[in-house]
Amino acid sequence: MVEVAKISNRSKGAGQLMIALFLIALAAGAASALMFASIISGALFSLVLFYLAPLPLMVAAIGWGPMWAGIGAQVRLVGADAQVHYSQIRRQHFQAAWAGWVADYRDAKDFLFLAQTSSKDMNSGRYSNPKYDALIAQSDNTRDPMARADQLQQAEQIMLNDVAFAPVIYDVSRAIVSKQVRNWADNNVTVNRTRYIKLNRQLVDV
Repeated sequence: MVEVAKISNRSKGAGQLMIALFLIALAAGAASALMFASIISGALFSLVLFYLAPLPLMVAAIGWGPMWAGIGAQVRLVGADAQVHYSQIRRQHFQAAWAGWVADYRDAKDFLFLAQTSSKDMNSGRYSNPKYDALIAQSDNTRDPMARADQLQQAEQIMLNDVAFAPVIYDVSRAIVSKQVRNWADNNVTVNRTRYIKLNRQLVDV
């Protein structure tokens, strides 16, 4: 992701983490379409990749074409605004698509629930694995933190082995904070309530 900004030292450690998930969902009909397109293009297989139109994501998406070409794949990029893009994903009108997720709280479940069968529309690729679901359900009732972490790690590995999602971009929040601002605290979701923040105009911001 490309960002141009003056970042204060205090904000470099901002913890908001966005995981960009590359969703792969190939149904039988889509596979037939890929085979036909591959014959025409001469590539081993062709793929239509849907992505959000903002510039940073477009720059990243452009880079995926040459990388996939290394394995004989031809990628056609289709950009759209957020409303159209996620509407296509909810209706399962895609072969491969970019999707983003921002963690609401510090727990692996905040990401792993996206691959649960019960998550329905949130599970954009309609991934379903009984072993994965069982481990996530088991972790919900495990009190030992170490045992629970092990269960979630096992579930994560199952999901990655099945290539339900492919993480491609990790982003962090970028906040420009004046030295005159007091009581600002970096946090995962970059939320600072104005009732706790004070402004000291006597300080000279360098």
